[in-house]
Amino acid sequence: MQSYFSRIVLMLGNVVVGMSILGPAGMLAELATGLGVGIHDTGLLVTYGAAVLCIGSPIMAWLTTRLDRRVLLVATLATVAIGQGASALTSNYLVILLLRLFMLAIAAVYTPQAAATVALIVPDRERPSAIAFVFLGWSIAIAGGLPLVTFVATHFGWQAVYAALAAFSTIIAALLFAALPSGLKGRPLSPNSFVAIARNKRIVFRGQFHAAGTSRSCRT
Repeated sequence: MQSYFSRIVLMLGNVVVGMSILGPAGMLAELATGLGVGIHDTGLLVTYGAAVLCIGSPIMAWLTTRLDRRVLLVATLATVAIGQGASALTSNYLVILLLRLFMLAIAAVYTPQAAATVALIVPDRERPSAIAFVFLGWSIAIAGGLPLVTFVATHFGWQAVYAALAAFSTIIAALLFAALPSGLKGRPLSPNSFVAIARNKRIVFRGQFHAAGTSRSCRT
């Protein structure tokens, strides 16, 4: 029962991270009006955030590989909560951009480490389905989270979106602390690990397919 609860909370963490990353795409007009900048500038919140993720994800995975997974994942969502909460309290574009870049540099580690963590707490035969379930959080964030962001931003304002995401992140961080056992650590990563991944055509193809699907969802 504990492992099922852990899977659900890890998946919900991906919902939080996905909505935090994609959120500005669902409220570009509201952000542009509220921050007093153009749509192009608000779009850079998404563009620069994506760049930070691409660069930060492997680097953060390498730097944090020896940390306790419960501490790491809880701290990651706590950082997201702080970044979102601070963004809700300001209307300065540059401050929000800097907060977002810092927040996403840390949040980049969540998805791969959540998948690695669930693999440590379930039996071998359940690992494929458990990992797939954790990644389901991203699908929920895209299919349900973005429309919800647009609805809340339209009716209550963009700052309400940031405040809600801060609260959501805080709740999931607390649940993660309760759900995950302490002392979970995986095998250390080396630079050769990333070389092997880059040469794996199946992984690269799936990553490109997922990125293309995310891009289409953001445009619609």
